[in-house]
Amino acid sequence: MKAGRRLRIVMSTGLVLLVAMTLLALAPAASRGDNPWSYPFISSVSPPSAPVGSLITINGSDFFDSPGSVTLGSVAPAAADIVSWSESKIEAIVPQDAYGGSVTVTRSDGDAYPFVDFYVEASVTSVFPTIAVPGQTVTVKGGGFGDGGPSTEVQLYKEVGATTVTGMNVTQLTNTQIKFKASDIPGGTYQLYVSTYVSTVTIFRIESNRTTFTAEGNPVLEGASPNPCPAGATLTVKGGGFGEVKASDFNIELYDTSTGESYDDFDFFEWTPDSVRFNTIPSFEGEFKIIVSRGMSCPSPPRQAAQVSNEIDVTFTRDPIPPEDIVGQTSRTWGHDSIGTTSPAKEWYLAEASTAPNEESWILVQNPNVTPANVTLTYVTSSAVKEMPPDIVEGNSRKTYNVADALPSTPGISVEVKSDIPVVAEKAVYGNNRTWAHESIGVSKPSKVWYLAEGCTAAGFEGRVAVMNPGNSDANVALTYMTPSGPVAGPAETIPANSRTSYDISANVPDEWSVSTEVKSDVPVVAERAMFGNNRTWAHDSIGVTGKSAVWYLAEGCTAANFETWVLVQNPGDSPANVTLTYMTPSGAVPGPTESVGPKSRRTFEVAKDVPGTWEVSIRVASDQFVIAERALYGNNRIWAHDSVGVTIPNSSWFLGEGCTLPWLETWVLVQNPNDQATQIKITYNTTSGAVAGPAETLPANSRKTYNPAHTVNNCADISTKVESDNPIVVERAMYGDQR
Repeated sequence: MKAGRRLRIVMSTGLVLLVAMTLLALAPAASRGDNPWSYPFISSVSPPSAPVGSLITINGSDFFDSPGSVTLGSVAPAAADIVSWSESKIEAIVPQDAYGGSVTVTRSDGDAYPFVDFYVEASVTSVFPTIAVPGQTVTVKGGGFGDGGPSTEVQLYKEVGATTVTGMNVTQLTNTQIKFKASDIPGGTYQLYVSTYVSTVTIFRIESNRTTFTAEGNPVLEGASPNPCPAGATLTVKGGGFGEVKASDFNIELYDTSTGESYDDFDFFEWTPDSVRFNTIPSFEGEFKIIVSRGMSCPSPPRQAAQVSNEIDVTFTRDPIPPEDIVGQTSRTWGHDSIGTTSPAKEWYLAEASTAPNEESWILVQNPNVTPANVTLTYVTSSAVKEMPPDIVEGNSRKTYNVADALPSTPGISVEVKSDIPVVAEKAVYGNNRTWAHESIGVSKPSKVWYLAEGCTAAGFEGRVAVMNPGNSDANVALTYMTPSGPVAGPAETIPANSRTSYDISANVPDEWSVSTEVKSDVPVVAERAMFGNNRTWAHDSIGVTGKSAVWYLAEGCTAANFETWVLVQNPGDSPANVTLTYMTPSGAVPGPTESVGPKSRRTFEVAKDVPGTWEVSIRVASDQFVIAERALYGNNRIWAHDSVGVTIPNSSWFLGEGCTLPWLETWVLVQNPNDQATQIKITYNTTSGAVAGPAETLPANSRKTYNPAHTVNNCADISTKVESDNPIVVERAMYGDQR
């Protein structure tokens, strides 16, 4: 009996020990303490490479449940932020100062395990400036650059000719920032990236993400104006490659060919990437050469500088100074713009005008005919109609009417212009001592349906739709707003005969960045939209259009420094529209994006994403559904703005009613050639004194060119323009001016 009992007791003790060992093996590492027989092990890291700031997953075993640490990089290991930690899986963020290969997990007991089959990718987050002149310092920020000197390179690549520029003059290199001098780089736009050597199992080179960078090449001089230049006058040197920003090492030299004497470092009072103006010295007389340099001073011959232009000749005389500089730029406190019209008409309607306190409105009538036109203006408000006595606009001339002469201190005015022969009518509105302005061509026929592609009610934006009922019957009008998320019902009401009203878009669609409008009426009406921004610092305006189209053309556009250009596409249909943009520049066509615009919605395109840093851009919008397209342009940090609806059919004859070349105004005529062949154009200006012949020249295929009427009719208060061509073209006019 006793022996049997002893056997049973031993067996029970062994069973207890076996159970205890089993439970210990299954218990979490944290509950059983350090295990001297286990070591951390990494089986994989996912993804196998990643830039700084990325989340990586470390898989393995025996990490313990209590967190330890993770370091990344083989050159200077950096501690990662831990997101999660378990026995077999760790999630961590690649630290900003990591570089090179390998991941090391250090357990809470101090045991560590390195994993070499991983590397940190270089990542570029910003480049400043994105457009650099020779010798300018460029700063590249990001991470994973390392500090190994020659093992890290900044490289530039462009597809044209598969050109790669390496061996940049690096002046600073840290793991998060590289600075280099933009010297000896051929001019052009490149893809900039950082290339590093990484050592894991093998040594190999990796490349960061890419970003656009432009290096300005040698300056190019195209001419000087006026030439001959009267002593003491202002000389304008035209060209290119001067750089987006005037650098301290930019220099212009005037070299006297007869004496060998050189003059440089003039006081600039205007500088742009394609022109520079400086005051000449009154004693200058004779033949001179002009040279521009960037990168260092430009001494007299031999000229040794980083980038030196060609030479051009200029002659200085002692002739009297001309009364005005024909290419002078204003302060551009305001800007306005309008598409031209292809057809003069006997009736014109202008829905939006005002003579409220501190606001001006002007009606501009162009008569492109040989014979005089008998013109009558009728002003329409919400409660009154005032017809003015008939007036005569002489043949091939232009006349301006101040609305305040008829209706002073009156907000909300529409205008009807009637003539016995076809003319052109536009309207310009100014406010707050001409700190803002907007302008538009009229429409020659009312309609039951109108579309207005642009509109915004976000913070700081005002949008108003003006509707004029010029008929003798009341109009039942309904507005529908179209946004990126679909249609929103607007007001529906009756507008009495021979009256007008306006609608605040934000009353129905507040805080919306993109709003288009559809206006429907049971009798023909006229619709126009005005927008204001930043407490009416700027304004722009456009007539509506009555028809949808699969193709639209917009002649004006600019993406140079301090310019924004946006294309606004409205799809009033019931099906999505696939829209493709093509940009036309002085050097030819550039493909743009293809995007879908939902039914009864609106979409906005930023032109600078596809053609950055371009002074002259026209746009073609093509769609597989009928849509409407407008273009808005802003400048000088949105101090000014202007806008215009597009046109659906190019034409060989265009008319622009507004224009002025007085000292405080700039006028520019913008001509788009959307054809696949070159086009001959001819410009004629209609002034108060009659017709004046302007430029006549050839525009390359799929291109755009800008003309300044001041080169032909300087210091002229009233100018209208006619543009003719042998192939269909598109024409707009932009104006800028000073505060008054």
